[in-house]
Amino acid sequence: MTVNSPPTDRSQFGVGIICALPLEATAVSALFDTEWDSHLYGKAVGDTNAYSTGSIGRHNVVLVHMAGMGKIAAATAAANLRASFEGVQLAIVVGVCGAIPLRKQSDMEIHLGDVIISEGLVQYDFGRRYSSNQFARKDTPRDNLPRPSPEIRAVLAKLQVEQGRRALHERTIGHLLDLREKLYGVATYPGATEDKFFEPTYRHKHHVDWTCAACLKNDDVCDSEIKLTCDHLQCHEGNLVPRQRLSEPFNPVIHFGLVASGDTVMKSGVDRDSIAARDQVIAFEMEGAGVRKLFQGVLVIKAACDYADSHKSKNWQGYAAATAAAATKGFLEHWAISLRVDRRTICYFFFKDDFEDQRSSTKALCCILSQLFEARRDLLSEGILEQFEIQGDNFTNSFSELWDTLVTTIEARNAGEVIILLDAIDECEDEGRFLLEDALCKFYGRKRDSNLKFLLTTRPYGKIKRGLRPLDIPELPVIHLSGESDAEMHKISAEIEIFVRERVKNIRAKLRLGHEEQQLLLERLL
Repeated sequence: MTVNSPPTDRSQFGVGIICALPLEATAVSALFDTEWDSHLYGKAVGDTNAYSTGSIGRHNVVLVHMAGMGKIAAATAAANLRASFEGVQLAIVVGVCGAIPLRKQSDMEIHLGDVIISEGLVQYDFGRRYSSNQFARKDTPRDNLPRPSPEIRAVLAKLQVEQGRRALHERTIGHLLDLREKLYGVATYPGATEDKFFEPTYRHKHHVDWTCAACLKNDDVCDSEIKLTCDHLQCHEGNLVPRQRLSEPFNPVIHFGLVASGDTVMKSGVDRDSIAARDQVIAFEMEGAGVRKLFQGVLVIKAACDYADSHKSKNWQGYAAATAAAATKGFLEHWAISLRVDRRTICYFFFKDDFEDQRSSTKALCCILSQLFEARRDLLSEGILEQFEIQGDNFTNSFSELWDTLVTTIEARNAGEVIILLDAIDECEDEGRFLLEDALCKFYGRKRDSNLKFLLTTRPYGKIKRGLRPLDIPELPVIHLSGESDAEMHKISAEIEIFVRERVKNIRAKLRLGHEEQQLLLERLL
């Protein structure tokens, strides 16, 4: 099933595909079922990205052509994508990567052209370098990249059972054959004889006495080796690692696992294996971490074009880009469309003058922010975390800092509608209530159509009415619930009693309480 009609605006694009290299983007765009004119949709002011738009299966897709490689370029591209295409719920980083050959058993070998799908990302080069030249990766909860979203994890789990894996593989092969026809020569399999994996300690350098004195002196490596092939340098194939799959007819295999993401091009077999053992990763790439900081739904789908060692060759880039694009289309055919609805998040705080923490407007804001970030992890930015880390208690004890964080977080990001219920503000201590009333009056005086909305409840005390008098306007209705008369009080008490008795009945069944225990609980509550 494919999309028949073009989207009416940018908000109807649900999938973003991000490519760092032109050959990667070429392979992806060649698999569009339909191409839309990207100029019709435009982009946000200040967005420096270049886009291609089209459809893959049932999905409207926007393809991002990155200006360069690496985490910073990827983060910039992702930020622009989110600003221009607010409907994107899934961002896929597609292209080529360096693989880590796994040799414990034959079906765990990774070969050039195989596809890697990320189950998580590790910033392997984010850490501290000590005077002893020892490197320690920062791995605190704040430093680690979050796991993929639950929706992505569920789909990946489905694709790793036998039926799902087989279906994805068959679709990938089919799309790869399609690409070979569309991109003749670019997506061609280079052949098993070109798939060379050398021992980790065997370096890419001149190996013949008369060719280069620098390479032979103290086992150094000369500057020219970077540009020369293994044939030029005469890397001896006696140092190749034998592998079983090379003797079999080749079909790209799809592997799932952790992917190392950083700003370093890995060109050392020894370092590759050391990091792989430390972080349990199966591939290296350079863009995923930058995108993950901006999107909650992020997946890396890349194919191996080298073994992350010094014997790199660009011979495999075209084929690897094609297999990654083919697997991406296969994945999207398994990815269900999520109907986009306006997000609504409800947060609440109940003031109570019996308890010190429940009388504080500052504690109320801390509670509100905690609920908001628990429900919407994507709103918890690096800036907020850094502010908390630097200021500590000065941040959490400052009404103005917390209020500004709440307002700017919700207004500056794609937060959807946020409703905050503040109950019994008359029980808030006076100084904190003055700050809250002043902040609310300034907020609604500045902007009345915000996606941040407040519902306040209070007893009708004169001091409360005076503090909120600037809000007494038609756009902000005030509802007065009469409860002063005996008849009204009796009705309210009766409603509360019905609720309490029903809850106690449920508690008795759940905890298997006896009749006497149930009655004692009712007496205490009523």
